[in-house]
Amino acid sequence: TPTGTATAITEAGSNIFRTCFLDETQATTMADYAADELGAATAAVLYDITDDYSLGLAEAFQAQAEANGMTVVAYESFQNTDTDFKSQLSKIAAADPDVLYVPAYYNTDALIAMQASEVGVDATLLGGDGWDGVLGALDASNYGVVEGAVFTNVFDDERGEDMVRALAVVSQNHIAVMDHVNTAEVIGKNVIRGAISHAGKIGRAFREAKAAGGDFVAAVTEAGGGKMMFRGTVTESGYETRDGYTYGDTVIAGEGEYAGHELHIWYQNENIISWLDGEFFVTVPDLICVFDLDEQMPQLNPYARVGEHVAVTALPAPAEWTTERGLEVFGPRSFGYDTDYRPYC
Repeated sequence: TPTGTATAITEAGSNIFRTCFLDETQATTMADYAADELGAATAAVLYDITDDYSLGLAEAFQAQAEANGMTVVAYESFQNTDTDFKSQLSKIAAADPDVLYVPAYYNTDALIAMQASEVGVDATLLGGDGWDGVLGALDASNYGVVEGAVFTNVFDDERGEDMVRALAVVSQNHIAVMDHVNTAEVIGKNVIRGAISHAGKIGRAFREAKAAGGDFVAAVTEAGGGKMMFRGTVTESGYETRDGYTYGDTVIAGEGEYAGHELHIWYQNENIISWLDGEFFVTVPDLICVFDLDEQMPQLNPYARVGEHVAVTALPAPAEWTTERGLEVFGPRSFGYDTDYRPYC
């Protein structure tokens, strides 16, 4: 997990790993930052007593702050159902700390920040990774209440990706990964609307056509708004695993109307680039789908067999992937191939 910060998580078994920091680590790091970078001499803590995450951060921050010579002048708690924090914040304002550590989640953090401003808390607000998304919980007119706030969080998502892939290699791909926690607002802007429904429609077309003894390749192609690419027999199939990815090539000799032609597909986990008779053909971000006609199933990489009869179809990429930015991160050139994307469907 890249988000499970509780210390006890990895104590549950020998095959459980994390790529993020521990609660204790992020709390002590923030206490060090408060003392060393902000020059804080006094601190206050406001935490959720009903939440293990919040409680663990609060305790670790307090211990490290005191170890750094800081005085914790207020240590207040609330419950996760609370929405009015002015009583605790008024006590904190009276204690006049240099920093206020609030180890909670962004919706609560936003309420506390607004109410802290209202009761006159003048401390620098500090927090844990649960603060990520706090701006989304505030109206733009209230952004000023969190100006100067500091919280711990993942430094580099790409570095996190490298670490997770390294674990995938060590575990021989026997690992499941959850991505970083994020807000509904951010997720909503970074997923393709209707993708799950579209996948369900394609899967249903495959299942129903197969059950009826029909042409399931044609059914999938129609349901996905795609276009047939090729039919033939696999003549070459090879792959390697490197840096957590499966790289490979499948070569298919044409049959029927495709006789005398050859299709070559290169994949990096998924099918990425194809060549027809040595010329660039269908590429990402269009989806290249291979079907095992012998087993009447989709052909998964890297399991193509020499002699296997296959059909290949292409489904069009969502419009988001065909934009300039989409092609920059997931077009053929992003994989090192000197060719432009040309829609096939």
